[in-house]
This record gives sequence, C-alpha cells and structure tokens, in this order.
Amino acid sequence: VNFFYIDVVDENIPENSAMANCNDIGSCSDDLRILKLCKEWNLNREALVNASIAAYNAYYNLQQAWAKDIRVEKALKAQEVKDETELESIINQVKQNWEQKDEQAAKAILKGPKRINLTFQCTMLNDRFGPFSKVDSANQSYFNPPPGNIIHGVCPTLLPFLPETSKTILVDNLPIDITEEEIRLLYSRCGQVQSVEIYNLRPDLDPGELTPEQLKQKRKKTRLSGAQAAKRRGRQITPIHAMVQFKDEDGYKAATIDMLRIFGMVIRRHPSHSIPAYGLNTLYIENLPLGFTSLDLLEKLNVLFHPNMFLFLDIGSKINSQPMNCTLKFPSFEVADHAQKLLSKVDFESKDCTINWMKTPKDAIRYWRRENIDP
Repeated sequence: VNFFYIDVVDENIPENSAMANCNDIGSCSDDLRILKLCKEWNLNREALVNASIAAYNAYYNLQQAWAKDIRVEKALKAQEVKDETELESIINQVKQNWEQKDEQAAKAILKGPKRINLTFQCTMLNDRFGPFSKVDSANQSYFNPPPGNIIHGVCPTLLPFLPETSKTILVDNLPIDITEEEIRLLYSRCGQVQSVEIYNLRPDLDPGELTPEQLKQKRKKTRLSGAQAAKRRGRQITPIHAMVQFKDEDGYKAATIDMLRIFGMVIRRHPSHSIPAYGLNTLYIENLPLGFTSLDLLEKLNVLFHPNMFLFLDIGSKINSQPMNCTLKFPSFEVADHAQKLLSKVDFESKDCTINWMKTPKDAIRYWRRENIDP
C-alpha cells in the first residue's frame, strides 16, 4: 500500500477514532500484520530494483563485447584485403619486371633478408692460458712482467705456441701493393725482424701502378671543394695492415716509441702507425658467404674453440639472421692469436672471407682499385 502511496480506509472504524486519523501506514503500529507485510514488500521491491540494475549492467557489457568483436572482425577483414592487395601488387610488379627483362628491379623486390654485423664475446672455460685468461691479470703481465719474463700458470702444451707479445707490433695504413721484403727493410732500422705477416691484400683487384698522367687526371677529377673536404675530415686509412715480430725486445721498443705510435712511419706517403700487440684482443671475420645464420656460425665457432673458449652473442642479436661480418672479442692478445690460428684452418666456403686484426674501412674498394689518389 505504501508503495502506491494509498491510504487505508476501513469502513468499520469510526471517523473520530485514532485509527481513522492514521494517514500513514507506519503510524498504525498496533496492526502487526500490516507492518510485517509492508516490510516484506519493501525488501522484495529492493531485490527487484537490484536485479533490474544487474540485468542492465550485464546487457550493457554484453553489448560492448559484441561491438568490440564486430570492430576486431572488421579490422581483420580490412587487413586481409590489404595484404591480398599488396601481395597481388608485388606479384604483378615482379611479372612485369621479368617480362621487361629487368632482372635488377625484380631482385630488388624479391631481395633476401638484410645481412647484419654480429659481435661475439668470449669467456674462458678453463685456466690453461694462465694469467692471459682474464683481462686484468693479462694487463698486469704486460705492464708488470715477472722476473725474467717467465709466465707461470700456462698449460705446458700451450706455452710453446703463445706469441711473443713483448716483441710484436701491428702496422696499419700500408700501401695496397706492399711486400714483406719492403716491410722488413723499413723496420730493420728498429731492429732485426723475425717475421712479417700481411693482412687484407687484394692483388686481384689491383689494376697496376698508375702513370704520372693518369695520376694527374685522377687528382684533378677527385679534387674536393671546401664543403666536400669538410665532410671527409678525419684520418683516411687503407685496409692493409701487417703483424711484425722482432727477434729481441730492443727492436720492439725502438718501433713503439711515441713518435712511431702517434705520428707513424711514412711509407710511400702513408703514415703507418706502430700498435703494440698487447692492445690487440679483437678479430674480424668479414665477407661471410650466404647461407650462414647467426646460430650456425655460433655453433661452428664454439665447436672449433672447444674446450678452452666459449662464444656468446650480444643481448638482442637475432639468431636466425644472416651475418655479413662478425667481431670476436677475447680477454687478451694471446687468446686472440690462438683463435686466429685456429680460424685460419677453417673453410668458410668463400674465397672472399677474410680474418683480420683490423676492421676493413667502408671505402676499402677504392684503395684496392687505386681509385683514391694515394693507394
């Protein structure tokens, strides 16, 4: 009754009685039955309201989910149509290029995955290299050598094959047609040379020595303006370098004086710097053939270096990518030299694949072909 705001009027109640003046059902406190029914009705009404609100919320959420599914379905259909259109466009373009015998354009569309440069870090699996197994102990051996230069802790089977670091230097920026005899003659001024090994020579690309007239025309053709010269600021070096070992430490000390380390020895207009071997702990494998994935190369190198060394890729490297070049970082020159000797015996299935102590410059081909003024 209270729900409809209707007063109860009983004909049997006198008009002047207290019950007749009750306008509010709640004021009829003496009628327990009415109070009980009113209370039950209020509870049922609240339950009905809550059920209605819950039903509306469920309906709203269902409607939103349905609308979202419709949007996702439309987006997927639109993407499928777009992918089919792009694929059809690529196929038509390839067909058109092949019909026009334009192989270069067709290869550009269907080119393979981009080749990358990898970096491998080396960790030692044992202490067979003694102090040269770690960077800190190796540096201490270089700068604070033990009495008599006797290195302790190196495996006896490896000791005869370790390089004589205190007698070895690397010479960079050499002419592209340098010879071992020429290097021996030049560095014999410092001391008696025991061995010379030249890296990154490409005589197959060398067209031969230029005549004075050709050299004059090349200088005129490659003369740079002020803006171009500013862009080429910095040291331009050739890709040729060599490892030179002296018979005694006196020759090494003479070849690594500050003047030759900083300014270098001028060899046919090339300032060639002397780099002490103890600073060389990195190898560069360049021009790897197609077909090698990062994971294949990693497995091949770890099998080669087992059981002394283990290589791992830098974080974020893609294991299924195809590498073009890779950098190998070792704890010391002794370990890097041992790895270089092992790598030199590996067939990488490509005659262009090289293993160097220095990274090949981007403009190396210009030096090998004598396109630069001073090759």
